[in-house]
Amino acid sequence: MSTAQSDVSSSELIDDVASIAPRDLLRRFRGPGLLLTQDGAVLANNEAGDELIRLMGMPQGRPLDQISETAISLLNVGRTGVPLSKRIVVPATALDEGNLTYDITALPVDLSLSASQCVLLFARNVSLEGNLVEALVSSRALYRDLADCSGDFVWEVDASSKFSFVSPQGIVGYLPLALNGASPAGLAMDPHEANHLVALFAAREPTTETEVWIRGEDGNAACLIASVRPLTDDRGEWCGARGVARDVTAERRRARELDEQRDDDALISAIARAIQQEMQPHDMLRAAARVLVTSFQAAAAWIVPLQADGTPLKPAARHIDSTMATDLPDPDFATLMDTAIPSDEQAQAYQIWREGPFLCLLTHHWDVMNGFVVLLDTAGRAEAMLAHAADHLSNAIEHARQLRELDRLSRTDELTGLLNRRAFITGVSKSLHMYTGEDVVGNLMFIDMDNFKAVNDTYGHPVGDALLTSLSSLMGDAMADLPRGDHLAARLGGDEFAMWIGSCGEAPGALGALAALAAERLVRAFNVVAAEYGEEVLPGLSIGIASAKSGEKLQSLMARADHTLYEVKRSGKGTWKMATEDHRLTLEPMAQPTIGDGITGNLSEGTS
Repeated sequence: MSTAQSDVSSSELIDDVASIAPRDLLRRFRGPGLLLTQDGAVLANNEAGDELIRLMGMPQGRPLDQISETAISLLNVGRTGVPLSKRIVVPATALDEGNLTYDITALPVDLSLSASQCVLLFARNVSLEGNLVEALVSSRALYRDLADCSGDFVWEVDASSKFSFVSPQGIVGYLPLALNGASPAGLAMDPHEANHLVALFAAREPTTETEVWIRGEDGNAACLIASVRPLTDDRGEWCGARGVARDVTAERRRARELDEQRDDDALISAIARAIQQEMQPHDMLRAAARVLVTSFQAAAAWIVPLQADGTPLKPAARHIDSTMATDLPDPDFATLMDTAIPSDEQAQAYQIWREGPFLCLLTHHWDVMNGFVVLLDTAGRAEAMLAHAADHLSNAIEHARQLRELDRLSRTDELTGLLNRRAFITGVSKSLHMYTGEDVVGNLMFIDMDNFKAVNDTYGHPVGDALLTSLSSLMGDAMADLPRGDHLAARLGGDEFAMWIGSCGEAPGALGALAALAAERLVRAFNVVAAEYGEEVLPGLSIGIASAKSGEKLQSLMARADHTLYEVKRSGKGTWKMATEDHRLTLEPMAQPTIGDGITGNLSEGTS
């Protein structure tokens, strides 16, 4: 139904009827318009005229005595010659629609068609005006009534920006008695937010669906979604505000918990992916440290596996943020661990604490401490996230430990703890390639235990194993006495051992002297141990030494050391010998002449 209003008022129409033809008047009028006879016959109508026929309740063909009283009174204008206005209210057809209100004006028109006059009808939709007037008349009462039955928080503030009305149920624990006459500033969680709250609750401009946090009656933070409309007096001056708000604290808390859960799950997934992409244990933990720096917005992160006695295993896996200095020193892990929260209770799954700028996590695996995590300058809810990831970090540390153990087992001899043949050959090969520019890059020592079979046959294998272990300990002592360098010790199998004395900053000629000194000390120390076994099965050591030259192949070096060892065994055992520098063997060393110019070892007697 059209709600357009006319370009011509009713009074103007009365004055202009004589000067304007009725049909022209209908065309100029934008609302519904009809030209009727006194009997209700339609002589002319504009585009919206059918709407007026329906409003009048006078469809074509209906007898005059069957139309509405309003229509009859308007048609009588043609007989009386007196203009008339009527208001018609059409009830709403749906609950969500308002009533429709029309003002209908009837004007007598003399068309000289008969002795009686015709009637010109015009209708104007005044629904909006009528509804507004009705709402204004009852708005205050309706506002209070709605507030009383509403589940939301409804309020009104006066010109002093203080609560003048609060809905009966109050808000977040506050009752109306506590709020009426008070300023919204008292609801602020922080004094710095007081002015912001007053500006919202006593808004000078309309606001819709604004989120605001206030302090609840219990002191906890509460979240409201508020809409506010300002009030003005007769002069248009601001005199207060009305608003409605709903408490969405529980919704926000659930949403925050979901966000935190997603963040925690994302952290765990990132740690798992980072670990899976690496093959080496240290690289795995370093990748996990990188994830921690990113997720916690930290300056640096360290992951330190702990040994069985609880001491840190170095070096720590770490990652430093790109904005930090790359030479950032590691913290004192032992000191930080001493600040852990003491507990006399059963071992906890983890412990988290802060020490200065460091956030620390002590992880446990099966009630045994297995790792230490340190974060520097974290942001956000770091403690909660770290607690959520504690078990996964503990598992990652344990996984890396198991891989290290598997690697150790694959590289070491089970009985002696020395390197096995494969790991030793790999290590020597790497040293040969690493120092290709030097004259002498290292010395290879092949060590064979003399009369070992007799020891086993006489005293049994447990005693023989103990003797092998004693030799491995002596080799470890000999390694410890050497200057720091790329040194290796291995059990090649049975009673065969080997040592590699690599580059350690000494002059090329000094490497040979170091090897000779180590061999001499090893032979003498083993002789002390062997004396306990008696003259019949007196064990001893035979050692062949070969100096590796730059560019020499590993097979050639091993063949020379083995050939030299053979020379020692053939010449009486129980001593050491170094191959001459200029002698080279093919891959069939036994087909070559023996090394007659070798240096047979007895340093105490001055030989070299």
